[in-house]
Amino acid sequence: MHNSIFTVRLRPFDGESLSSFLRRISKANGMNFLSFWNNLKTERNHYAQNDDVTLLDFCPLNVINIEKLSKGIRMDPGELLSLTLYNLLQSFVVGTEIERARFTSGMLRDTLHFCPDCLKDKPYHRLLWRIKGIDTCMSHRRLLHDKCPHCAKRIKYRDVYVHDKCPHCDLELCIVLDSPRESDVDWDQQSWWWQSWNQLLNHSNYKISPRDIALRILYLINNKQVIFDKIQATSDMQGFGQIPTLLQYARDSLKQKRTLHISYTLDVLWKYKYDIGDFLNMELPQPFIDSVFTSPQSKKEMQSCQAPWCVNFGVEGELVQTGTSYKRKKNGQILSYYLACLECGCEYAINARGELEERTYFINAYGLLKKNFCEGENFTSLLEKTGLSIDKLKRCITYFYTRGIKFCEYETKTICECQSKS
Repeated sequence: MHNSIFTVRLRPFDGESLSSFLRRISKANGMNFLSFWNNLKTERNHYAQNDDVTLLDFCPLNVINIEKLSKGIRMDPGELLSLTLYNLLQSFVVGTEIERARFTSGMLRDTLHFCPDCLKDKPYHRLLWRIKGIDTCMSHRRLLHDKCPHCAKRIKYRDVYVHDKCPHCDLELCIVLDSPRESDVDWDQQSWWWQSWNQLLNHSNYKISPRDIALRILYLINNKQVIFDKIQATSDMQGFGQIPTLLQYARDSLKQKRTLHISYTLDVLWKYKYDIGDFLNMELPQPFIDSVFTSPQSKKEMQSCQAPWCVNFGVEGELVQTGTSYKRKKNGQILSYYLACLECGCEYAINARGELEERTYFINAYGLLKKNFCEGENFTSLLEKTGLSIDKLKRCITYFYTRGIKFCEYETKTICECQSKS
């Protein structure tokens, strides 16, 4: 044992936790678990005890020498760390002291939850069984047991000595006497949680900041509108916390650097039925990011009327916000942040590209009429050239006539009179 090369070298099973793997290795090499662990502790460690077993699956670098273990069983350190929450913490946590991270606080169970059928197949403990919120085995479509089926006692991880036996009555856990009720299980949600946690634990090639997490959550809550609407987002939160807090994360204005708790992030993603992988790879529109850092008043003041005939043309700050803040059109197009010019009556909204888009049709019609109008042009000719409907062309000619702009000169007065009567 002094050369740290173990006679029996095992491989971890699919989804196994590090604590489970180490128990199997120690047993295979005929060693007491704690003696085996203490032989592999880091120089700064105190004597390892059963109460510390949770740390093996949470932040192992503080309680075990991974390099020494990897050499002893000839296995890559990265593969060993993947049996824990290490990669998850590395990806999400701010700073270097990840063992103090509150990102996953309260998420690891102290008591064993298990699937009897899994233990019957292969007696080892899955890392996902330790995660609060994972309440089922998707392989066998059953609820996890949270106590011994024989003596009905809960089993602390610190008390485990054999994977498939109860430490209290020494009877096998794979024998089912009384199965938990499964009629009330939301299997869709459980399946989503399993897939999400599998992606989180096995994805080690990213680093996401608290700011990016908050921005992406705000984008989802904002219904993927390209301009952030605080009023709309607040009304849609429904128990998912306060928008001001999310904005503090997004704007990086917290006094103490920290990240959002993983359970909160997953709850929001489940509400919006959004895949965790897509969330981690999400690219946000720059106009949305800019709008999060811009006050509503500033957003309004940055826009200007686009009507060439209007005295407010190109003058920022003259548009006013209307009562509407968000609409999805029949064709699926999303418009947000509705504005209007009180001088000319043109109405606008921000489209999915963050651009100011006219909701009325006067500016477009103005361009068509200017392009196709010739001296002596009649209504029928303009109708054919512009492609506008009869009603739209009549309204436009009337609109421009009342503002001193004449198209279809010989018929304008008649058209205006007809429009006023109708």
